[in-house]
Amino acid sequence: MKCVRGSGKLAAMRRARPAILVVLVAGTTLLLGWLGHRLAIGDGFAWPFDMAAGFSVAVLVLWPTAAPLGVLIGCVAAALIAPGMASDAPFTAMASGSLAAGAAWVSAVLGRRWLPYPGPIDAPPAISRLMLGVAPIGGLLGGLAQLLVALTLSHAAWDAALTRAIIAGIAAMLGIAIVLPVLRALFGQPRADWDSRRLAIIAPLLVALAVVGAAITHLSRLEVARHQDA
Repeated sequence: MKCVRGSGKLAAMRRARPAILVVLVAGTTLLLGWLGHRLAIGDGFAWPFDMAAGFSVAVLVLWPTAAPLGVLIGCVAAALIAPGMASDAPFTAMASGSLAAGAAWVSAVLGRRWLPYPGPIDAPPAISRLMLGVAPIGGLLGGLAQLLVALTLSHAAWDAALTRAIIAGIAAMLGIAIVLPVLRALFGQPRADWDSRRLAIIAPLLVALAVVGAAITHLSRLEVARHQDA
């Protein structure tokens, strides 16, 4: 009887695992999106790493069947809490979030095709495909999505829309280049292939993220303060 009950609980946990993953992915995407909004510095300035975009691509690579719904919910929710979007243009925010999720999905498909999966991605060919293929294309798609929304739904001026799209694209590219290897190292399979590589992959990327992000944020704040004083 105990064996039957134990197997029943195990089966229930397995059935609930996709729903739990959807909630975790959506919540983390929303949290990273909110953090990106908080770190944005004035109009035209943004934190240089879009962690939400990188996280979305990474989880879609790792869990391609369970993660898409969570990514979609998280991206739409993050767009809705962007400053001014929820109250002024909810449809535009939802369209922006949906396109961001679509761009992440396409990037993840490329990531699964071009990068070794499963297995480590620290060999030179895999690094080249990540840095010269998956991350730039993901950034391009993210920037094009923002440009399309700005021109068709927000009716923004072309120069302003293009500037925002370029900033968004670069941030998404850098976010993918950092978060995808980190999450692959943490959750990639088989685990034995990553045990000896995990720290060597994660530590330099996190240090680079902290140093470059802090430096650019500080310089951007100085630039904003200079314009305010002028």
